[in-house]
Amino acid sequence: MNVHVLIQARIESTRLPGKVRRKLNGKSLLRHVCERALCAGFPVTVTHPAGDDFEWANEWLPPECRFPYNGPEDDLVGRLFAAADPSAEVVVRLTADCPLVPVSGIKACVDAIRAGADYAETRSDPSRRPNGIDVQAFTSDVLYEAFKLEDESVREHVTPALLSVMNAKFSRIDKLENIALDGLPPWRLTVDTAQDLERLRLWKDSGLFIDPPHPTFLELTDFLSTRPDLEYFGE
Repeated sequence: MNVHVLIQARIESTRLPGKVRRKLNGKSLLRHVCERALCAGFPVTVTHPAGDDFEWANEWLPPECRFPYNGPEDDLVGRLFAAADPSAEVVVRLTADCPLVPVSGIKACVDAIRAGADYAETRSDPSRRPNGIDVQAFTSDVLYEAFKLEDESVREHVTPALLSVMNAKFSRIDKLENIALDGLPPWRLTVDTAQDLERLRLWKDSGLFIDPPHPTFLELTDFLSTRPDLEYFGE
């Protein structure tokens, strides 16, 4: 099955404007996510709202990452549909503010779709899993049905649109409840604020190797288990 990874990015963010450009270990957050997706072995495209200036990214991203211009900010489903390769049977959605998204999670979600699931994700219960490992994979049919939804308020947010389609037309949701991500503390691995970014930099300065595909999720959990003083939980 052909797989296409789409990374959702935007320049303007309320709590940390320009966060996808911010550096972690010498690389932009967006580059970290792109390199992790490439480590999973799939083609990658970055999708962003019309009007956002991503010219800077041409110099800083791996040449394998494609960079389209995909339409209005308030139609995330439409942007994903426009960016997806028409030949792709499996679409993976990542966000540019999760620089430690596990490569193993990307592969696990794709494997679930290849095994027959219509939709798979790595983070179904935020109280039992870290925030920032988020991967969604779904069939091209699910994306197409979401694209056809007429309710603009639903199309503005990807997950409600996908789940709305799933509940109406598709029979199986595989949330990967049995993989090694279950039962882990709700560490905050995403970057929404300046404090989030400084925390990840502190982890790096304290010995965590951050260079895709590292840290693997096992490396990260081993590191934090030996440095409980560095654990962070938040909204």
